[in-house]
Amino acid sequence: MYIQHKVNLSDHQKKSLADAMSNKAGIKFRLSSQDLVGDYTLHLTPTQIKQIEKKRKTNSGLDLTLSKPQVDYLRKNGGFLPLLPLIIGAITAAGTVAGGASGIAKAVDANAAAKAKQRERERHNRELEKQLKGSGLYLRQGKGLFLGKKR
Repeated sequence: MYIQHKVNLSDHQKKSLADAMSNKAGIKFRLSSQDLVGDYTLHLTPTQIKQIEKKRKTNSGLDLTLSKPQVDYLRKNGGFLPLLPLIIGAITAAGTVAGGASGIAKAVDANAAAKAKQRERERHNRELEKQLKGSGLYLRQGKGLFLGKKR
């Protein structure tokens, strides 16, 4: 059973939480006394809520650990929309990396195809040269000028 509680998270903490959501892993982050109440909703256990209330009374910070099931619950049931720009940014970055790798792979394939085409062209030229060797105009003694292979 989780209870919604609002805290302040830095951009770095939001990115770390987005990464934890995409990797389906737990996360731990430090909240200062000012960050124990804010505008970002987390789903916390009753024990975590009690810890936060205790730290608020003493005006001190807290190391908050969200377990893997909590992060999964948060991913499925809210708290996700403020992280959407970060997640889209991460997906875009991954697509860019994949696109770059794809471009490299295409260049390597194109280079290999060009080399194979050049080898085939050279083989074809050698074959034609073998077939045409000795043909052309030649003079047969006492008989005149001939076109074709020399006998």
